[in-house]
Amino acid sequence: YNWRVGVDGSYNSSTDTYLLPHSSMHVKNFCAGLNFKYNIPVDKSTRILAGVNGKFNKNIEASYNYNGADPMSLVVTDFMTPDFLYRAQDYYKAGAEATMFFNISKANTSGMFVKVACDYYKPKEGDGNRVVANFGLGFTF
Repeated sequence: YNWRVGVDGSYNSSTDTYLLPHSSMHVKNFCAGLNFKYNIPVDKSTRILAGVNGKFNKNIEASYNYNGADPMSLVVTDFMTPDFLYRAQDYYKAGAEATMFFNISKANTSGMFVKVACDYYKPKEGDGNRVVANFGLGFTF
């Protein structure tokens, strides 16, 4: 393809139940997004795929009940509670990516690609902005 436009949506529900101590974490989210990709030929054996995307995550329901003996333990305060707060927030995401593909066989049946991507997450409330960068290297046969 030369270019592509996409729309995506998802509903995610996660229920974690811990037996000892009996605790639970429940999160429901709805995500909707748009994306656009453009395929740019560089030469006969090389192409660049450039893309942008955006997404909105809406938290529908969230609850976390810790019933253990030590609510101030590092596992609860430094891992479980921040994980819950991260998963239960509404946020916007904007991203960009670029993939360069090279044919590595004379018959054009195998290739190598290098991909870089960067996503910016902005919570609807608060200051928890995040930037996530990815780098990938792959081969097709």
